[in-house]
Amino acid sequence: MRVLERLQDCAGLRFPVVTIGNFDGVHVGHQAVLKLARDRVRLQQGTAVVLTFEPHPLRVLAPGVELKFLSDPEEKLALLEEAGVDVVVRLPFTREFAAQTPDEFMVQVLRDGLGTRELFVGQNFRFGKERLGTIQSLTAAGPRLGFTVHAIAPVVLEGAPVSSTRIRDLVQAGAMAEAATLLGRPYTLRGTVIHGNRRGGELGYPTANLHPPEGRVLPPIETYLLDGGRDLYGCRVTILVHERLRGDQAFESADGLALQIAADVARTRDILRGVAGVPARPSS
Repeated sequence: MRVLERLQDCAGLRFPVVTIGNFDGVHVGHQAVLKLARDRVRLQQGTAVVLTFEPHPLRVLAPGVELKFLSDPEEKLALLEEAGVDVVVRLPFTREFAAQTPDEFMVQVLRDGLGTRELFVGQNFRFGKERLGTIQSLTAAGPRLGFTVHAIAPVVLEGAPVSSTRIRDLVQAGAMAEAATLLGRPYTLRGTVIHGNRRGGELGYPTANLHPPEGRVLPPIETYLLDGGRDLYGCRVTILVHERLRGDQAFESADGLALQIAADVARTRDILRGVAGVPARPSS
């Protein structure tokens, strides 16, 4: 997969089939749109193109809003490549870029810049200055500009559309199994193990405290490596969060806490037995 950061570098793409968005988390809704685009690419022997922006538009348009994301840029690119994307065009988002009229965006970016032949976007897609551009604008202009527009309905799971905002709320609430369903995989965090207060080690269950990844949505989580025994300080680790065991509890003694942790470990092994490719215990 190629990553391009200038429209000038997009010349010559073979039958570009384009999707546009932030693609935070590359969840099952995103995956559905990408699959439709990829199917058209195979039929036309074309190029699957994702157009996205850096930084997130809200960081420019509403800098006071605190943003937390489901994936970092490196992880997002890996997920897009896994989904079959050929080219990611990651354009700088500035106030000047945001000031483009919808027609300027369609002509300068979609037609002249990308050479778009087919465009797949959600039914509620908005673009251009003050978000005046709509799916109707695109559909009406498409024949004049040489591309076909496909308006894609949202994927609905458990009675509501799948969205990055919905998944962020689930992760923050600790509803990890539900978040995994909407993501199509367990929620993932990467970080470097740092020193904590060593309370877990004193109980026989040393935890791995991660330096919080900047800008990421964090679940209520504490990490312990089953059958570990190795020094992880300074190591970069990847955590796949399958399920939340329980919330915080108060214990009258250290022994009571240790017993609860032992029960948590046993429950974790039960959960992992049902996860394909993850052994509940390391092989000898």
